[in-house]
Amino acid sequence: VLAGSSDATCSLVRRSRNGRQVLERRQMAQRETDEKARLATIEVETAERLAREALETHMAKAVKRLASQNFLIIDTTQGRIVIKLRPDLAPKNVDRLKLLADEKFYDNAPFYPVGDGVARTGDGQYRNGTGKSTYPNLTPEISSAPTRRGAVVMWPGFDANSANSQFLILSQDMPDLKGTVVGEVVSGINVVDKLKKTYGFRIEPDKMIQVRVAAKPN
Repeated sequence: VLAGSSDATCSLVRRSRNGRQVLERRQMAQRETDEKARLATIEVETAERLAREALETHMAKAVKRLASQNFLIIDTTQGRIVIKLRPDLAPKNVDRLKLLADEKFYDNAPFYPVGDGVARTGDGQYRNGTGKSTYPNLTPEISSAPTRRGAVVMWPGFDANSANSQFLILSQDMPDLKGTVVGEVVSGINVVDKLKKTYGFRIEPDKMIQVRVAAKPN
């Protein structure tokens, strides 16, 4: 009986030892998995931080280089529009327009839609009125500047904080329009009047053939 009891005890000890070893191996494997996940997260976060810093550096350099260029020259399929930008009213939004124009993001972007006193443009991504740039969205910079005929206003989409690349050129006074005024048309408002009306029509829209920033309205 004693021998049998001893064998049973030894077997129980072995099973207990084996169980602990299995548990330890599983715990070690889990720690290794957790460590790999932690390192992968750090790698992703580092890459995102570096990309963000590179983007911020690029934007800062471009803003500095374009600081004195406060006219937007837009050659369209109907003629030229010249906009005087107002960094005194909306510096961050104006910087975005200048940056995108300098990068040729706006070239060949359509005026869509056009009608009801408004010509919207600035979608250099999808070119159908639904796109935006890869830069972060902008917050409003509201001023007392009137939203009258010739005013240029950032298009916020359906969220006040989602302005990005698109903007409106007003062809009539719109005192009830609330938005970030970034400039005004100083030449070519008649060109805005000639843009094809696309609200409710399936027609080929006019477009901005070339957009550039300049220090003078030439």
